[in-house]
Amino acid sequence: NSFYNPINVADIEECGLQYIAAGHIHIKDDMFKKGKTFVSYCGSPQNLRFKETGSSQIIVGELSDNFLKISDVDLSYHSYKNISADISPAENEEDIIRILAEVISKSNPENSLINLKITGSLKDGINPDFKLICDKLSKICLYLRIEEAYTLKYNINLIKEENSVRGEFVRQVLSAYSENDDELATRIIEKGMKYLWE
Repeated sequence: NSFYNPINVADIEECGLQYIAAGHIHIKDDMFKKGKTFVSYCGSPQNLRFKETGSSQIIVGELSDNFLKISDVDLSYHSYKNISADISPAENEEDIIRILAEVISKSNPENSLINLKITGSLKDGINPDFKLICDKLSKICLYLRIEEAYTLKYNINLIKEENSVRGEFVRQVLSAYSENDDELATRIIEKGMKYLWE
């Protein structure tokens, strides 16, 4: 009875049809029978977003007297993939590109739309240009979207001695938070330092 399901079970049982191919839902569902009518969400021939990963299949049915023969058919020509890469071992931007390219190459990149989640932690002083990296790596796959979920590693004791904006930032955070909550101070510094690089 929802907006997306304007037909209800009683309607199906009374319709007199052999088969109803229900729509709107992209992912095919199991076949069921109400009264004498078979019903299924037959699926979309192509996935449409990153929530729909893997291959896409549709249901093909052949009807004859009260008998339905069905088969699943994969018609998709590309797939959405959510993958991740740990960039912790990287010493520079070239290392990051190499690590990401290796991970992408294992995902059938020619036929994949890839959401690449970058994890791990980068050493202080490495300031990658992920827009440029994405542009370079987009050449090896159908589509690439980068999600930045990494952290930055800092030597807070060295930074607090710097005569710089980030040195002043670290000193202010430590004086405000470190006595009560070292963990909170560290998280604030990590977040703030990331924005200072941008």
